[in-house]
Amino acid sequence: MYWAHEGGENLEAGSGLFIGPEGYVDNHHFMLTEGSTTYQFKPGRYEIEVFGSILGIRSPIILHRILFDLSDEGAQNLNNAQDAAVLYLWNPDSQNYLAKLDRRPSQGRSRSVSGSGRGRFEWE
Repeated sequence: MYWAHEGGENLEAGSGLFIGPEGYVDNHHFMLTEGSTTYQFKPGRYEIEVFGSILGIRSPIILHRILFDLSDEGAQNLNNAQDAAVLYLWNPDSQNYLAKLDRRPSQGRSRSVSGSGRGRFEWE
């Protein structure tokens, strides 16, 4: 599995980002490697740690920790359907990520936890 972000029209796999004083907003995707047929998504709590390097500091530091849950239904969809997607949207009221299950037509890319390998959602 690898991380990618939307660099305009295309996904940028595993690239670094420069974050200036104004910040940075993008859609992030966690992709299965092409030909990866043995990975099974498991329901439960997942944690993503975002690291950054600051000029003049030798070791990367943890900038943010993100917690989210993958339901039984979400895991089953990702494991059994090539057109399945799970999109996580931030809910400011509950201060957590809420999952949205969806299906999109394949565009010949790898499967993604966020669904980036599929067409657009109806509201995009």
